[in-house]
Amino acid sequence: MNILLVTIDSLRADRVRSGDGLTPCINAVAEEGIEFQQAITHGHGTPVAFPAILSGTYPMLYGGCSQLSPKRPILARSLSDAGYETAAFTSNPHLFDKYGYEVGFDEFNQYQKTGKEDEGNSHHSVLEQVRLSVQSHIDDSSRIYDLARQIYYFLLTATDERPYAPADEINQYVLDWLDDRESETPFFAWVHHMDSHYPFYQDDETLSAIGAESISTREQRRVNRLMNENPERLSDNDVEVLTTLYDAETYFVDQELGRLLDGLDERGLRDDTLVVVTSDHGEAFGEHGDFGHYKALYEELVRVPLVIDPPKKTTATVKQQVGLADLAPTFLEYAGVDTSTEGPFSGESLWPLIENGRSGSRDERHVVGHGDPLGVRTTKWKYIWWDRDGDEPLDAELFDLETDPDETTDVSDEYPELIAGFDDYLSDHIREADATADALADDAAPDIEQTTKDQLEALGYK
Repeated sequence: MNILLVTIDSLRADRVRSGDGLTPCINAVAEEGIEFQQAITHGHGTPVAFPAILSGTYPMLYGGCSQLSPKRPILARSLSDAGYETAAFTSNPHLFDKYGYEVGFDEFNQYQKTGKEDEGNSHHSVLEQVRLSVQSHIDDSSRIYDLARQIYYFLLTATDERPYAPADEINQYVLDWLDDRESETPFFAWVHHMDSHYPFYQDDETLSAIGAESISTREQRRVNRLMNENPERLSDNDVEVLTTLYDAETYFVDQELGRLLDGLDERGLRDDTLVVVTSDHGEAFGEHGDFGHYKALYEELVRVPLVIDPPKKTTATVKQQVGLADLAPTFLEYAGVDTSTEGPFSGESLWPLIENGRSGSRDERHVVGHGDPLGVRTTKWKYIWWDRDGDEPLDAELFDLETDPDETTDVSDEYPELIAGFDDYLSDHIREADATADALADDAAPDIEQTTKDQLEALGYK
């Protein structure tokens, strides 16, 4: 009855089951359980994606994704109420308690590169503290935000400091927690790994394991800086170096996933645990002219791996589209919780798909994005509002994913009736988002303006 959710930051779907040997451990989970070949996230980056993963509701709802509102149907809280012992292990600052992600967890562990402090279960370097404040409270379309971000990444790539704890350290904390448990109650553990997230650095041993040659530290720093500061200057060879480093990071975190699952086996827990492995979003390497997880909704960002290994050995391949908003109701149904009392959810339980391979009753439309861009995806279609006026599109594109999987040709002029239906769907979503936001009027955010000013001054801004 246990549940282990492992989320791997920035892991593209095309790196899993690719035949390149990058993810043998994830592949093994897929072969032993259920592989979802058309899984999508609901946002281009962590802050947009995770409200759907941990609450089953689309990111624009309940006041948006800058803070995980406790008014959402929080998965950990529902499982805790159902008698589960709940624990979180995250090293992504977007997923720390200051953004509301601690709700429902009996133990909430948030780490920086040196691990957790003795008190408070958190650690932030000075550099990371400044980054958190700037990134969270400055308009991300402003010039000052872009400049501050460039300064941060310049300092980051000029030192050995990394803005996350590596997977091997986090796994040890998870295993220690399992060893220290005294309760016989089932557990829900959420483990978030950051190793495949920018910046990409790996050692010669890991590079050799994927058949790559050594890349000097100086060269690794150079291409990482270019990717962040001047991606237009990246040569084809630079992009190849970046993707090689990304692949090495992917291999490393996959190996650590294997060690974590071996740890469950050694403790006699694997056969009683629902194991779920996914990613919050992908990573772009110039496919549409940009890099990283920028504000876009192309496939390299929204297609993610999703594999589920239930205790009762069930093997299946699901080709029907699913969204990560489906995970929360899936977990609750597995735990025997009446989902009708916990929602409403944007997603639907995956158990009919797991048991039957396909479900004709599911709504294939899934919302992707938050604000601008905003889109809807089905197995065949991707429709994106790049700009809008309220609930009306100003600039939009339609892609046929079956005939144009690389999303190179806008076919919106050819399908006016389809477009009209998608427009109505997204307009309804915006109105729903406005209604749920209005219900949060009493939840005022704390005034942190002075803190923001102080930390900006530490960066040299007056």
